[in-house]
Amino acid sequence: MGLSIAQLAFRREGIGASEVAAIVGHSKYEGPLEVYNRKVGITPDSPASRQAEQGSLQEGDILRWYSHDMLMAFPDEYRSLILVAPDALEGTNLYEPLLDSPGRPTGTLRSTQAPCLLCTPDGAWFDPFTSSIVRLVEIKNPGYSAGSREWGKDGLRVPPVYFDQCQYQMWFTGVPQIHLVARIAGNDS
Repeated sequence: MGLSIAQLAFRREGIGASEVAAIVGHSKYEGPLEVYNRKVGITPDSPASRQAEQGSLQEGDILRWYSHDMLMAFPDEYRSLILVAPDALEGTNLYEPLLDSPGRPTGTLRSTQAPCLLCTPDGAWFDPFTSSIVRLVEIKNPGYSAGSREWGKDGLRVPPVYFDQCQYQMWFTGVPQIHLVARIAGNDS
């Protein structure tokens, strides 16, 4: 989902999953120095592009579509699971949810062990029988030109920037699986 004003403010205080690719040199938009300059206030945050805003606005619909598809394709496995917001992950002492000024969860988690580490997963599958998160969900909605270039002709090649982001989220939360759901220019992948 698109980041709220509160999430953007928290993001300046640490490193989030979407910034990992820049730090390790996999992003074509910025590198480690640009991330550092934003964090210390040398460079202001750049506004999201129109395409990025449109993609973010559609993420909720993509998440609902994905949930429906998973329940239809794998009813025995997913019937007992609940798709939840990232705030449901707060039940451990490893991370805490960040709250906005009225005290509502923002969806961003901060590590209690290393407060400079942040994570904002798009969703998670919760198993009420084991009271645990069994897999995370990350949503991507690239445009046609970016999608066909970055994801390969069949739409099955994961771009390194998203691979890095997913690996960080699994490491951060301790959840062993993540589903990367991409809707490339209206095509289901």
